[in-house]
Amino acid sequence: MFESFPSGLLVLELDDTCTPPSFRQVNVNEAACRVTGMEMKSNNGKPWREMYPGLAQTVLTDIILDTISTGKTKHWEVEREGTGKSGKQVGGFVWFISKQVVGITFNDMPGEESQKKGLDKGFVRQSVQLESAIDELESFTYSVAHDLRAPLRRLDGFSQELLNEYSEQLDETGKHYLNRIRVAAQKMGSLIDDLLKLSRISKKNIETEYFDLGTLALELVEELREWDTEREVAFHNEGDLGIHADKGLFRSLMQNLLSNAWKFSSDRKPAQIKVGSTVHKNRKTYYVQDNGVGFDMKFAGKLFRAFQRLHSEKKFEGTGIGLATVQRIINRHGGRIWAESKPEKGATFYFYLTENKPQETK
Repeated sequence: MFESFPSGLLVLELDDTCTPPSFRQVNVNEAACRVTGMEMKSNNGKPWREMYPGLAQTVLTDIILDTISTGKTKHWEVEREGTGKSGKQVGGFVWFISKQVVGITFNDMPGEESQKKGLDKGFVRQSVQLESAIDELESFTYSVAHDLRAPLRRLDGFSQELLNEYSEQLDETGKHYLNRIRVAAQKMGSLIDDLLKLSRISKKNIETEYFDLGTLALELVEELREWDTEREVAFHNEGDLGIHADKGLFRSLMQNLLSNAWKFSSDRKPAQIKVGSTVHKNRKTYYVQDNGVGFDMKFAGKLFRAFQRLHSEKKFEGTGIGLATVQRIINRHGGRIWAESKPEKGATFYFYLTENKPQETK
C-alpha cells in the first residue's frame, strides 16, 4: 500500500532531543524519489537535516512542527532548488499521524484539491491502522505488566518468610541468595509500576487548569528534602511559572525531572536546582536546571527512550522509564521537550506547550 500511493510519500519521526528539534526518516516510497530527483531509500533512520539540507532549510520544517503541534494537515510548496532537481516548484501535504510522526506527500504540480482526492482515503486508512497498532501494543504492555505484579509480590513475600522463619537453618550464602532474590523482585516490581504509569498516561483524559509550576516544584522539592535529609540542595524559582496544563500529569512530570536533578547532582556541595521560564521562538518555555554530572550531547537521542541509560546503574539507580514518561506527558499536551548539557556541567531540560504563550509587556 505504501508504494501504491499516487504521490511521493516520506514518513518522518520527531527527534526532539536535538536542539533545534530534528527528524529521522522512517520510510519513503519510490514516487518521492522520482518527484524530488533524490535517492532517498537508503536514508531510513538517518537525520533529515543531514540527508536533505535543501528541504530542511525551507518553510517545510516550520510546517512540519506546526502539524505536530496542532494535529492538522498542512499544505506546503517550496522552490524546486530545495530538492536538487530542476524545475519550478514542488509541494504537497504534511499529514499528522501522531505527536511524533508525520507523513509528507510530494507532487510535481502542487494543487490542494487535486492532491487530496487521491490521498485522503489511503492515508487516513494507514493512520487508523497505525493508531490501532499503537493502542494494541499499549494494551498488551498494560496487561502483561499488571499480570506480573502478583507473582512478583509472592516471590518477594515467600523469600522474606524464608529469611524470617528459617534463618537459623541457612548459612550466610543462603541468606545472601535470598536477599538477592528479594532485591531483584523489588526492582522488577518498581519497573512494572513505572510501565503501568507510562501506559495510563496515554489513556488519561487531559483536564487543563491554570496553576503555578513554581509552587508545585517547591512542594516536590520539600518532599525530596524530607526523604533525603542529609543533602545540601539550593533550590530557586525564576520567572513567570504560570501554566495551563493537566495538574495531575504535571505533578508526575515535575516529580521525574526534579528527582533526576536531585539524583544526578548528589556529589555536588551544594547542589543547585532551578526551575524557571524563558521565551524560545516566541513560545513561553519552562526549564528545570541542575549542576550535576550532565551528559554528552552525542547520546541525547537515547535520553527520552524507555530503558535507555546514560549513566551507570550502580552509581545512579532507576528504572529508565522516567524521561519516557515525561516526554509522553508533553506529547499529550501537544508540546515539545529537549535537553542541553555538557559532562560535569549539569543539565537543563526545556519544554513548552502549545497553549502557553509569553505574556505581552505593557
